[in-house]
Parts: sequence; C-alpha cells; structure tokens
Amino acid sequence: MAILSTLPSPSSLLRNAALDPALTGPLLLLLLYSPPSIRRFLSALLLRPFAITEYTRKFVTPNRLVTALKWLFAIGLAGKANKFLSELALNHGFLTRQGAPWQFGPGGTQEIAVVTGGCSGFGYLIAKGLRDKCRVVVVDVQALPEELKNCMRESNGLPPSPCIWAR
Repeated sequence: MAILSTLPSPSSLLRNAALDPALTGPLLLLLLYSPPSIRRFLSALLLRPFAITEYTRKFVTPNRLVTALKWLFAIGLAGKANKFLSELALNHGFLTRQGAPWQFGPGGTQEIAVVTGGCSGFGYLIAKGLRDKCRVVVVDVQALPEELKNCMRESNGLPPSPCIWAR
C-alpha cells in the first residue's frame, strides 16, 4: 500500500509530459516538417482520444493540435528557463556550488549558527536542535532558558558544548 501512495497520479504524469519541451518540441517538429504520410499518421494518433463525439471531431483539428503544441512547448520552455534562473539566483550566479561543503557533526566546531529569538518559540527549538551539530549563537532580549544554559560557554575558554548566548 505504501508503494502505491508514492506513485504519481496519471493526471500529474500527463501534466508533466504535456509541459515537457523534450516531448512537445519533437512532436511539434514532426507535425510541421515531416513527410505528409508521417504527419497524417501522427495527427490521427494524437487526435484519437478526442474523437469521442462528432462535436469534438470537428473542434479538435490538426491545425489546433499544432497550435496547442506550440503553446505547450512555449510554456514548458519558459518553466525550464525559470527553474534554471531561480537556481542560478539562489547560488549567487554560480552554476556550481562554491567553497568547501558544510561540516556539521558531533564536535560541531566547524560551523556557526546564529539564532535570533532563540530563547522561546521556534528559535528555541532550532537552537536546541542545532546545539549538538555546530556552534550556536543565541541572540535574544529574553534570558536564556535553563535547558540551554548548560551548553553556554565563555568566549575565551574551551566549550563544554558549542553554544553562546548574547543579549
């Protein structure tokens, strides 16, 4: 049962295929520039699901199929370009990740996390979760909770655990 719940639905498969320029582009090229016999065969194959009633047979024509494929190709291409540009912007203009990978771990001496509002609410939960993985700097106007005080350290001494509190 768990395997079936992870499978994509037929509608999501159809939507992803319809907006995939790697599929709609070649179909569009075949419908526009292939020999007439291949065009007729491909048009008949693609229009077959719409040949249910006389109205749909008249409404869905090969010309409208080409127009729909042009739009699907353009929308899919715009989506791919948007995804690429978003990933580029999130990576500060670099195509590959720059710098050394983060080093979180039991010692937690390589990375520093600054948690604002770390004395209550979500900030407290984040600071509590990160205190064993890296150095944590909690910046808050409230006093540090008792549970986080045992991991507080002085900046000039060796830490019993990697946590700093600042007010």
